[in-house]
Amino acid sequence: MQPKSYVVLGGGITGLSTAWHLSRLAPKASKITLVEKTSRLGGWVHTKLQHGQIFELGPRTLRPVGDGGRATLEMVIVSSVHKVHQLNLQDEVLTTAKTSPAAINRYIYKDARLHQLPTSPLELLAPWKLKSPLLKGLVFSLLKEPFVAASKASDESVHSFVSRRFGQNVADNLVSAVLHGIYAGNAKELSVRSAIPLLWELEKNHGSVGRGLLAPPDRKAVAAALKKAREDAKTRDANADAFVRELQSTTSIYSFKDGMQTLTDALHRDLETKENVELVRGEVEQISLGPNPEVFHSGDSNPIKADHVISTLPASALHSLLPSSQQPLASLLSTIKSVNVATVNLAFRGSASKVLSLNGFGYLIPLTEPTGVLGIVFDSCAMPEQDAPDATRMTVMMGGHRFEQYYGNPDTVSIDTLRDAALTAARTHLGIDAELIDVNVALHRQCIPQYTVGHHDRLQEMHNTILRDCGGTLSLAGASYFGVGVNDCVKGARDLVTALLKPASADSVITGLERVEL
Repeated sequence: MQPKSYVVLGGGITGLSTAWHLSRLAPKASKITLVEKTSRLGGWVHTKLQHGQIFELGPRTLRPVGDGGRATLEMVIVSSVHKVHQLNLQDEVLTTAKTSPAAINRYIYKDARLHQLPTSPLELLAPWKLKSPLLKGLVFSLLKEPFVAASKASDESVHSFVSRRFGQNVADNLVSAVLHGIYAGNAKELSVRSAIPLLWELEKNHGSVGRGLLAPPDRKAVAAALKKAREDAKTRDANADAFVRELQSTTSIYSFKDGMQTLTDALHRDLETKENVELVRGEVEQISLGPNPEVFHSGDSNPIKADHVISTLPASALHSLLPSSQQPLASLLSTIKSVNVATVNLAFRGSASKVLSLNGFGYLIPLTEPTGVLGIVFDSCAMPEQDAPDATRMTVMMGGHRFEQYYGNPDTVSIDTLRDAALTAARTHLGIDAELIDVNVALHRQCIPQYTVGHHDRLQEMHNTILRDCGGTLSLAGASYFGVGVNDCVKGARDLVTALLKPASADSVITGLERVEL
């Protein structure tokens, strides 16, 4: 029997998206309750307007590409077919074109200098065009990769995989930097199967990454994709679909005039207008599952009763809320650790062309560099429309898997320590001598889950445990499982709600982890 009432745990981007999709797709008689412990909804998506500066404390931009990009864009736009279902934010969107220097120019900081990455495949195929010694030997590695034997292991670290197929130099200086930017994690610990699944799938299915990329598309997969596209088109408004396709074809990244929080604030406002949605403030203290689930929280002495519980909380938080009867699941959840990240927003006096000696998206720092700084994003190059007059903004990302090594205990580290380290990095790495006019330091504790080696197998076991032990009343969603980006979370929420509301799922159990069965 399909649930008639739902309680969503957590008011971050996944929780908001889950409640929003339930509010528009579930029967109107359904009761939807969202529980969030803080006064502000949105989680790590947090924009701060400070002295006229737009500072992003969390995610800074969105990518429009792929299924995840479409899932987010379809919330942003207004549709004449489903006007009440979209957020009507298209007029607030700011874009960075694929031809912009902020989209093309990216750098790695290594050995006290910035190294520009190739801007086109031509540069990879023409060794004399490579601008950095970091790329030495890369062409040879690419040529020999199809002849490297495939691994039979069920998983391995990203560093091990890339070293084996492309050489240690690529793993050390390129891929480890990219993973600093996405996961703030250690390439020697992160799972290639879960952190960069495309690489693992190409080797598994084709014996080589290169051969997999060049292989003709699978006919059955193409037919299935076309069928799904035709079915989806029936429910899409033509103008809205054109807006999405145009953005996907021309845009590298996008945000909003007033910052990323525009999206989560719009979701919050829209949920407040729904009669069958209740937003509850309170910290979840315990969850009782079974035939009649109950959620105990600090906002009321009476528990929230519902037919189905959807947790979008971090796995590390959910594990401590389950009763002793759910110890097997709690133990599995506790294995998904997260890292601490500091973001330091800096604003310097002067335009970007005067403050910065280069124009691009920013740079990342590889594992081989002895520093706690992970990279710096040039916000003013990507989103100049958000700049205050005569100012250049950038964001320094710090810590991650190296936080304790370089900055100590996150509970005792001082804001001044983080600010000074960020400012020193910006001035030293970029040669900035402009006046600092504004700064903001945000410390995000346990904010990015780490998909360490074996993550997929643990999710499989988690999926089976929920099927066996939770009475069909618990589903999971969020960054702890299948992607840490905003688009990943939005798409995961949409897909979970769709699965829960399918007529065929009325008598089946939906855990939210079904992807491990594919």
